[in-house]
Amino acid sequence: MAPAGNVTWANPIGGMYDEKGLSIVSNSDDFIYLVGYTGTDQSATFPFPLMHSLVANEYFQGQIGSDNRDGFIMKFDPFDKLVWSTYFGSNDEDYISDICLLASNSIAITGTTRSTAANIQTSPPYQMGTPGIDEFPIVSNQSLSEWVQTANGGESDAFVAVVDESNRLVFSTFFGGDGVENSEYAISLDRYPGGEGRIASNPQLTDELAISGTTANLDQFGYDFPSWNGGGAATFCQETYLGRSDIFFARFQKSNGVYSRAHASLFGGGGSEINGDLLLDENGDMIFTGYTSTNQYCGTPCTNEPTGVDPRFPSNASPTVNDYVQAAFSAGFSDGLFVRINQNNELDWATFFGGATSSNFHPARESVTGLAIGESNSNKYLYFAGYTDLLIGPTMPIINSAMLYNQSVAASVRLDAFMGRFELPYTVGIEEHTIAEDGLIIFPNPTTGLLTLEMKDFKPRPIDVFICNSIGQYVYLNENVMYQNEIQLSVSDLSPGLYSVGIRSQNTLRIVKFIKQ
Repeated sequence: MAPAGNVTWANPIGGMYDEKGLSIVSNSDDFIYLVGYTGTDQSATFPFPLMHSLVANEYFQGQIGSDNRDGFIMKFDPFDKLVWSTYFGSNDEDYISDICLLASNSIAITGTTRSTAANIQTSPPYQMGTPGIDEFPIVSNQSLSEWVQTANGGESDAFVAVVDESNRLVFSTFFGGDGVENSEYAISLDRYPGGEGRIASNPQLTDELAISGTTANLDQFGYDFPSWNGGGAATFCQETYLGRSDIFFARFQKSNGVYSRAHASLFGGGGSEINGDLLLDENGDMIFTGYTSTNQYCGTPCTNEPTGVDPRFPSNASPTVNDYVQAAFSAGFSDGLFVRINQNNELDWATFFGGATSSNFHPARESVTGLAIGESNSNKYLYFAGYTDLLIGPTMPIINSAMLYNQSVAASVRLDAFMGRFELPYTVGIEEHTIAEDGLIIFPNPTTGLLTLEMKDFKPRPIDVFICNSIGQYVYLNENVMYQNEIQLSVSDLSPGLYSVGIRSQNTLRIVKFIKQ
């Protein structure tokens, strides 16, 4: 789509049978990568579209595996021409669920494989064998002792793979224990969306990687998930599998040309935890979401082996003053969850997010399935999206702080989407006279009792004046005030902290932050 919103290119992609595109990225040279899975082989009347660019050592799998369900990778140039397309899989079901960009226009992918056979190579890039289509591709630089898991540990495993700008497979590994990772059993504990593996990179486009997913141990015995404590006194590393399913997360780092498993952990309580989305921020903090049915909250700090055999939802280790925390499960079927693991692999934020019941007979469920970081007026925000079937009764958190769009009641009898944002803790500094880009001036800032608002080139008109706290709740609202030259507000009754003050009219919304001392 063009910046104006008009569609400039749209095209069906696939063959005769099922295809699903699951993730897409564009690199700095405007090449587009699309990944997903396909069930169409090359003997079909309408085969899956493949393209071999004949680059030296390019990864190219020209036939689908014997189980007729493989992942695919497609690459389009800036003119929307298909320049590379390949299957990616083995003798059993495989799919690619997510993709991200790395340094030097490399890509990293993750997904799920049920493969029981692997073609293990110890010197990248991976060389295609003949026929080679029924062996999952595994490659690592063993001369430099690069970390790799060479065997599928259970019914299904996650995998991580890196492809360079020349379409060469330079790193690939299984990742999982003797349960199931990201498989249909693990992610389809009900018929609702979520659970697939996710992969993220630092927005500075380093070679740092993070993955998250869902794991389930069918017999709850002898589970050997490849957890790894990256070190540090307060590092969060849960090695004990709890409940029906847990979320897992892991961090990979590249040094001296090889990848290492820098940290890996389970995350969950005595219920079910299902993965939603994942991102890395520019500081290296890992944030992941999903949903949980664990109905108790661990109220003590959690570090190594945080709950032991105590099946409660792990708490944040050291919440900051204004962190949003819903410390009680909503009594529905499931609540959404947010978790932040900082760059030192410490758990510094974890919370439920949800409502209670949608009717007397149907407990509500919420899940947070999408994340993005954005910036507005020099402040950074964590945007999120998900779904809920909440209809009546105790509600999920709905905050209407000067929002232009407001739907506070679910409209669907099945599922409604929801969206929102958190303010991230790293914001611009506060100056004594703070001037918004659109002309709202407030002073003094910080203030102990009196706050003055002035507007540039603003004609007298009725306005709403409001103040919101750090989680977006109104602490002051005065509607239909006739604005003249300035407005003075007494904030002496407010507790010390960070607030937002703003004015709103029919076609104007202007907001500035201030500190109450």
